[in-house]
Amino acid sequence: MTEDKPTFRHLRERYGLTTTALAQEARVAPDIVYFMLVERKVERVEAEQVLAALSRLTGVRYTLADVRVVLWE
Repeated sequence: MTEDKPTFRHLRERYGLTTTALAQEARVAPDIVYFMLVERKVERVEAEQVLAALSRLTGVRYTLADVRVVLWE
């Protein structure tokens, strides 16, 4: 159930990461990270890149299965 998943915003704030740092690590435009923060739709591949970057920066594995992200269908 998605309500049980933490939001991307919550995780970014928990770890004190900047939008720029996440975008650079993920090799995506900062807009993609911003869209994820405000729960706007993003492409699956971009969301996976950002979550992989979050995982590398935090040492904790995060995937679409355990983080609430709004995707284009």
